This record gives sequence, C-alpha cells and structure tokens, in this order.
Amino acid sequence: MDWDGLSMQRLLPFFLSNLVMVDSAAEVIAAMGRGEVSAKSVEDEYVNGVYEEIAGHFSATRHTPWPRIAAFMESIPAGSLTADVGCGNGKYLPLNAGRSFNIGSDRSANLVSICRGRGGLESLVADNLVLPFRSAAFDCAISIAVIHHFSSPHRRLLAVTELCRIVRPGGRILIYVWALEQDSKKFKEPDNFVSWTLQPQFAAASSSPSAPSSSSSSGANKKAAKKTRKSKTADDATSLHSQRQQEQQHQQKQQGSSSSSSTPTQLPENKRGEPGGEEPRPSSEPVVYQRFYHVFRKGELEELLQESGMATIVDSGYDHENWFVVAQRL
Repeated sequence: MDWDGLSMQRLLPFFLSNLVMVDSAAEVIAAMGRGEVSAKSVEDEYVNGVYEEIAGHFSATRHTPWPRIAAFMESIPAGSLTADVGCGNGKYLPLNAGRSFNIGSDRSANLVSICRGRGGLESLVADNLVLPFRSAAFDCAISIAVIHHFSSPHRRLLAVTELCRIVRPGGRILIYVWALEQDSKKFKEPDNFVSWTLQPQFAAASSSPSAPSSSSSSGANKKAAKKTRKSKTADDATSLHSQRQQEQQHQQKQQGSSSSSSTPTQLPENKRGEPGGEEPRPSSEPVVYQRFYHVFRKGELEELLQESGMATIVDSGYDHENWFVVAQRL
C-alpha cells in the first residue's frame, strides 16, 4: 500500500477517535504509534500545515540575524555554495551573498514565496528528508530551528544525515535546535506543543482562497484554535490536554445540534474544502495554532551527529535558548 498517498482527511478520523483525553505531545505520538506514517502525520498536522497558515505573521517576526549565525555565514570562503535547509523567510540568505552563493529550501510554499519576494532570493520548496540536491554539492549548510520539528528519533537522524549528505567532505555544517533547558520556557518533557497566536491582520491573508491549503492543518488544530483566546501568548509552551478537552466539547456540541453522526468524515466542508464545516471566523478574532517541538537536552544534538557517522564536531554550545553544533563533513 502506498502509505505516502494516504491523505490526512482519511487518517484524521482515526487519530481523533484515539486522541481525546491525552495530556502531552508524547502521548499523542504514543497514541498514533511510532511508525513512519504516524510521525509524518504529526508533522503534517502540527508543523507543515501550521507554517503554511502562519507564514506571513511568522515572517514579520523573523528579521534580525543572530550574531553567531551571521559570523558563521560571513566566515564562509569566497566562491562557496551554501545551503540553508529550512530557510523560512530567507533571513540568512542575503548574508555573504556578495562573496558566495546561497540557496534556501523550505517545506512551506508560502515561506518560499516570501523568500522570492525579497529581492529574488534563491529558494525552493523541498523536504528536509529528501533534498533535491546531489551528494557533496555544497561547501556549507545551515539548519536553523528546523530539526526540532521532526517527531521521531529516526526522522531527526534522517534530517541530520541528509544535511550531511549534500555537503562535500571537509565542508562545514551549522545546526541550531531548541533547548530543553531554556530560561523563558519551562519544559517538563522533550516532546511539546507550542502555541502561535495568529494576529487578525495576518489571519485574513491565511484564509484567502489564493493561500495554499493544507488539509492536515484544518482539522484538529483549527478546531482547537477556534476555542483559544487572546490570553494565550505566542510561543507559550502548552500541553495538549486542554486542547483535546476543547475539541471534545466542540464535537459534543455538534452532536447535540445535529440528528446525524458528527464524525469528521460526515461533517460538511467549508469554502476552503476543509473538514469541520466551520463558519468563516471574524477577522478580529485571533487564532492559536499548536506546533510540535522536540526540545533537545544538553548533548543530544552532538549524539545525533555522532550517530550519523558523517561528520565530526568542531564546536558546540548554547545560544539564544538553542543548542548549536558546528560540524565538519567527513
């Protein structure tokens, strides 16, 4: 069976039926199972689909390069070819552009569109696990705040391995991931859902018919989002317990107002072809999305590089509440 061809619209009823009263992201993953299809489904629902919806707002908050990353980019020798895997809005692509050639890739088509609108930054839509580049094509590669979005140890290892694959022997790799040991956010466990409050002025853009639609982001995530109010802050670490309670209450209300069953497959579709039959939300109402993060404990990123067997660690440390590693391709 072609598992990759299964759409979230077909898988979502099963997931929802098993995820009503879970307490954390770890329990979501456990309930879904540990297989490749289940891990991909977590990322489709709580990462890829979300960034398609929040791309404009996310981009507006990402404008100042971090000094350590900027210094790494500026240290790249003239004439080098550098890959920014998971480039987002292209914040780092202009750095050192006069001396080297930078190419960005991102899973989000909307973020890549923003990149191309910023003076034609070279960028393309690509999956970090299957990059469309030949092996050893690049002199350097960076991955900033990307690998923590992969929901299983195997997929995080694949992401690191693929990053190393595209860099030539002797080339350098810079990786940043969220740290478990942060000061501003208190994480109790490594797998978490972190909220993003989509402000009204950006919500209108994400709801437009021209914006790419992801069926994965329109199910459980949006139902929970409708119930979340302004009191929640962007990037507030949260468990899934309250989200699923709200989702269950929403389903119960639907059952009480309809004589037919209100399972997700039987609900009418809205104008964007999304399950749930939601009315268009008022433009003044903020919407909160949940994003999956695996926050790395100290030393975990180094262990991942070592497990790949494709690079040796040159430097590592803590910066802007992220763990980082500079590695050299073997």
